[in-house]
Amino acid sequence: MDNQGTGAVTLACVMAAVDVTKSKLSTQRYVIFGAGSAGMGITHQLRDAIVQLNDVSEVEANKLFYLIDKDGLITEGLSIMTQVRDEIRPFMRPDAEWEGVKKDEDRKLRLLEVVLKVKPTVLIGCSTRAGAFSEDVVKAMAAGCERPIILPLSNPSPLVEVDPKDANDWTKGKALLATGSPFPPVKMPGRKDYIIAECNNALIYPGLGFGAVLAKSRHMTDSMIIAGARRLASLSPALLDPDNALLPDFSDAPKVNFEVGIAVAEQAILEGTAGVGWSKDQVREEARKKLWTPVYGEYVYDEEGER
Repeated sequence: MDNQGTGAVTLACVMAAVDVTKSKLSTQRYVIFGAGSAGMGITHQLRDAIVQLNDVSEVEANKLFYLIDKDGLITEGLSIMTQVRDEIRPFMRPDAEWEGVKKDEDRKLRLLEVVLKVKPTVLIGCSTRAGAFSEDVVKAMAAGCERPIILPLSNPSPLVEVDPKDANDWTKGKALLATGSPFPPVKMPGRKDYIIAECNNALIYPGLGFGAVLAKSRHMTDSMIIAGARRLASLSPALLDPDNALLPDFSDAPKVNFEVGIAVAEQAILEGTAGVGWSKDQVREEARKKLWTPVYGEYVYDEEGER
């Protein structure tokens, strides 16, 4: 479930960015740098949302993704030389697609060559390879699309694939950015501060759980997770100002998760997995009844009090 939470908040972040660029999930080209458990959780969540929301087959949706790990781009030929996990196999790229593309001394297809050929619109890092998104990589990506979506999600901060300040400078303020750890704002070309969103499970995880409990659903379905991610994306400050943060501030997490929970419960009722007798229109009212607000009494020391 933890990887689903990571996938869900990343999906919400990408949804918000896609709304800023006025495009669709299904028209993006995704490079996922780091094909471990987090990278695959993100890949599956994005792929499932494309299938469900954009009416694209799973086979066609898989073709939008390019997965890179320590052995370079994962291709069909690579699976012959190394052991490739079953969950990765549907995303392997055909070898014929890469004929004539420069490989390194170990015959591996590295990130820069992939970016130059694919011209990705979304670049997601979950590799813990500090500095992997080099100036050459970021500038090559920016040359291929108007507003590159760059999400260096590795944490802690010293392991991030690119410092958002560098990504912002190298793209001349065009990049839509979010990170997996907190970073200070960066300066846009007009000297305006650009808030770096923190793509953290805390903005969606509690809401997913709250919605499932509220609806008394026995299962957390893919569509319930996607509904929660869509609600989080709809709360993005960037929808009001395209140069604002892609996700709400952590200080708004209680309100954000309340909205996510409502969306999850509504979806559970719609698809028949809920165990409650009330309708979708009653979800918000029922949710308010379940809210708990932590209020702590203020204690004052009394020198004359009992000892």
